[in-house]
Amino acid sequence: MKLLNKTIFTAFIFLLTIFTYSIFFYNMIEIKGVEIEKLISHISRILLELLCLFYLLSKRKVINTHFVKLVCVWILLMIPVCLIDYERAFVNATSVLFWPLIFLFFCSLIDSDPNHIKKATTFFCCLFFLVVILYIGNVMDRNQGIENKLASINRVYYLLLLAPWLLSVNNRTQRHIFLLILVMCAFISAKRGAIVITLFITLFYIGYLFFIESKKVLSKNNRSRKNRFWQLTIFLCLLSAGYIFFSKLEARNDNYLLSRFESIEEDQGSGRFVIFKTVIEAQMNSSWEYWLIGHGNWAVKQDITVFNKSFSAHNDYLEILYDYGIICLILYFYIFIILFKRLKFLYKVRSDYFMGYSVGFIIFTIMPFLSPLVLYPTYFIYLTAYWGAMEAIIVDIEKKKSRMI
Repeated sequence: MKLLNKTIFTAFIFLLTIFTYSIFFYNMIEIKGVEIEKLISHISRILLELLCLFYLLSKRKVINTHFVKLVCVWILLMIPVCLIDYERAFVNATSVLFWPLIFLFFCSLIDSDPNHIKKATTFFCCLFFLVVILYIGNVMDRNQGIENKLASINRVYYLLLLAPWLLSVNNRTQRHIFLLILVMCAFISAKRGAIVITLFITLFYIGYLFFIESKKVLSKNNRSRKNRFWQLTIFLCLLSAGYIFFSKLEARNDNYLLSRFESIEEDQGSGRFVIFKTVIEAQMNSSWEYWLIGHGNWAVKQDITVFNKSFSAHNDYLEILYDYGIICLILYFYIFIILFKRLKFLYKVRSDYFMGYSVGFIIFTIMPFLSPLVLYPTYFIYLTAYWGAMEAIIVDIEKKKSRMI
């Protein structure tokens, strides 16, 4: 079984790296009318799903928790959703089942050997640097010929959804650097949602350092006090670097980022308020069966037009209600409750993963109001992989506690 785990995980690393790389080059490489990178991303995603399914079937069991049961129920509810548009049933299935399979895969992988969490964390940290390089290239390409403003870059969310893994590393200096890179990337994305989420994460991280982690590290010996002093100095230096970067960026672009926030009322949140109103009206005019099982995957974008264009709902709650129905919306709220309970447990046992899990909770709490999350499994899988891994870690902690009693 150890050899199988190692082989499967190695194959997973390879496929997810290829998938992530190809996503950043959508619609950029075309040969004889075929979008090569788009084709590669679809193939690698299907292979990832088949790999996860093979591993789950080979184990024949997953840990029995409320979160795992909820994800399994979600999978069952997606069957009628995919069949609403039977012509696209396969394509819809590969989309809606992606994140649940990734969750169950990591849950089973870490459950079979909790030591795999270190390897998984190392991989996602390395993947972060690859995504940063691809993201910077994307930013440079999108900002060519633009003066006194910044292009809005949605791909910043691929970085943001890796944050729980990054802030779960034990080395505090590495965590500081990861956070600084995240903040800088959020600023240059010009995405208000990404900036807001990153600032919330930063504020929580500062509180975590001074009020939670300091109590675990600080002791009466001078070495520990000296170490804490240097860590504080490093953090303040990096924080200052982030502020200087923001000031320089704003000076170069005529305070464009601040003006983006000041214009929220004027531009109606980039048209979001109009989109929300239109989706709500469409939902209210739907028959009871559509309230129950939804209109189908990506139905908002297919059915509703705003400003003569097709959009997603830009709000997970509205998107899930319209696409998947009220039952899935209830399950979505239940995920929030489960995450909160898991967070309380990790705080109670003073787990090293409390910070990373808190970041995931912050993202899941704020982002659904501002941007789609579940609808885009391409980056949501980074977060669900973390949840799955943590579910196995939490079960392992509970087992160890029960043995001690």
